[in-house]
Amino acid sequence: MVNKMNTNCLRLFDRRMFPLRFFLFLLLISALLIAALGHYFAARFEDYLNHQVRDMAMNQARIIASNDSVVAAVEARDTAQLRAIVRRLASGSDFDYLVIGDRHSIRLYHPNPAKIGYPMQWTKPGALEKGESYFISGEGSIGVALRAKTPVFDRHGQVVGVVSLGYLSSKIEGWRRDFILPVAGAFAAMLLLLLLLWWLFAAYLRHRMRGMEQYVDGLRTQRHEQLNWMSTINGLLQMKEYDRVLEMVHGESELQQATVDRLLGSFADRQLVGLLFGKMQRASELGLTLAVADGSQLMQLPAGLNSGEFASIVGNLLDNAFEACRDGSPEDRYVELYLSDEGAEVLIEVADWGCGIAEAQREAIFNRGVSSKDDNHDEHGIGLYLIAGYVARCGGVITLEDNHPRGTLFSIYLPKVKPTHGTPPEHIDR
Repeated sequence: MVNKMNTNCLRLFDRRMFPLRFFLFLLLISALLIAALGHYFAARFEDYLNHQVRDMAMNQARIIASNDSVVAAVEARDTAQLRAIVRRLASGSDFDYLVIGDRHSIRLYHPNPAKIGYPMQWTKPGALEKGESYFISGEGSIGVALRAKTPVFDRHGQVVGVVSLGYLSSKIEGWRRDFILPVAGAFAAMLLLLLLLWWLFAAYLRHRMRGMEQYVDGLRTQRHEQLNWMSTINGLLQMKEYDRVLEMVHGESELQQATVDRLLGSFADRQLVGLLFGKMQRASELGLTLAVADGSQLMQLPAGLNSGEFASIVGNLLDNAFEACRDGSPEDRYVELYLSDEGAEVLIEVADWGCGIAEAQREAIFNRGVSSKDDNHDEHGIGLYLIAGYVARCGGVITLEDNHPRGTLFSIYLPKVKPTHGTPPEHIDR
C-alpha cells in the first residue's frame, strides 16, 4: 500500500513538473542564446570602437601635423605659438590631450608647461627617423590613453617634429558603457519577453496535458474493463462454456456499439463523444452511474472554444461530480449530464447526488487552488478554475445551486456567438 502511494506521488510529481521542466529548459536555451548573441555583439562593438577611435585620432594627428602654422612653429621651436595654435584647435575637437615634440621627441608643447623640454613618453624606437605613423597605448603623464603619433614634415619632406594625440581610456570606456547599457537593456527585455512567451506556452502545454490525461484515463478504464472481460472469457473457455462465450461477445459488442451510436447520434463532436464514452466506462469502474439525459444534443460548439476546450469543461464537471458521489451510498452514486444547443446558447448541466458544496465555499470554489474536497492533493482546485476561465472568455455564465433532493447542479450557458460589446460583469452566479 505504501509503495503504491509512493508510486502515485511520483507520477503526480512527474505530471506536474513536466511543464515546469520544459519551461526551464526553454528558458535556459533562450538565456544561452541571448548571452551568446550579447557576447558576439559586444566583441564586434569593441573592435568597431577601437577601430573608430584609432582612425579618428590618427586623422586628427595628421591634419595637425600638416598644418603650416604648426610646421613653422616646430621649426622655430616657438612654444608660445604652439600653445596658441593648440588652444584654438582644441576648441573644436574632442581629443583629451595633444603633445608636440621636435625631431628628437623633446616636448615643445604639453598641456602641463612644466613638462616642456623633457622627452616624450611611449615612443616607438626608430619610427620617427623613418617617418612612420603608429599607435601606442599606456600610462603617460596625463593618464592611461590610446595615442596616435605621426611625424611633422617640413616643405622638403624632412622630419622636423612629432605630434602625439590621445584619447584617455576613461573616455573610451564611457563611450563603451553608453552603447553597452542600452543594448544590455534591450537583451534583458528580450529575455523577459521570451520568459513570458515560454511561460504562456508551458501553461498551454499544461492545459493540453490535462485533456490528454482525461483521454488516457478513459483508455485506462476501458483497458481495465477489457481485462476483466477477457478473464471471464478465459474462465468460460476453460469450462468449455462456448455458447456462453458467444453470448458475452455478442452482448458486449452490441451494448458498446449501441452506446457509441447513441452518443454519435446526439453529439456531432467526435472528441466529446470519445470523452463521454470514456467517462461512462470510468463511472462503471467506480461503481457510479453516468446518465446522459434524454433530449441532449450538440451540433454546434460555442464561439471561442475548440473541441479540446469544450471537452475539458465537460470532463472537469463530470470529474467533480464523480468525486462528490463516490463515497456516497449505492443509491446516491448517480450523475446526470444534459447538453443542448437549442436556441442562442449552448447549455451544459451536470447534476450529482453527492455531498454537495457548502454555502461558505461557493464564494471561492472557482478560484485557483480552492477545492471542495478534503484531500486537496491531486489536481483539485484547478478544474473549476479552468472552467471559469473558459466560460469568462466566451462571455458565458455559470450557475451553481443545490440539486434536489441532494447534491449539486452546475449549469453553464455559453453563447453561440461571442459578445462584441464587452462581457457580463459577473460570469459566475451562485
